[in-house]
Formats: sequence, structure tokens, C-alpha cells
Amino acid sequence: MKTAMQELIDEMNEMLIEGNGSIYVLKEQARRLLKNEKEQIGRAYQEGLLDGLNHTPKDYYNETFKPNEK
Repeated sequence: MKTAMQELIDEMNEMLIEGNGSIYVLKEQARRLLKNEKEQIGRAYQEGLLDGLNHTPKDYYNETFKPNEK
């Protein structure tokens, strides 16, 4: 799973490589990803309540979003 920001960065990279798109398209992509971000924050909160004693926030982030994997 990727964070909403990771998804947006990927989409920006694709737009740059393909040479198409505009700032308006990017703005709409960002608006769409806001909904994903809200859901991700809610899920993290719920899972944190249940598992907060065993993991740190950094552990949760790394296990859930695997930022070092490409």
C-alpha cells in the first residue's frame, strides 16, 4: 500500500515522463487523493488504538506503507 502522497508523486513522475498533463489535471489528482488520505489516517488511528502498545508510529508506517520498496 502507498500513502496518498506516494501515489501523487508516482502520478507526477508519470506525467513528466510521458510529457502530458497539466497543472489542472494534477490538481484534480491531488483532490482525489485527499479522500484516500482521510481513509488512511482513520485506519491508522483505529489500528493504533488496538496495537499502540506494541509498535511505534514509525514501525506502523514502515510495516504498512513499506516506503523503501519500489
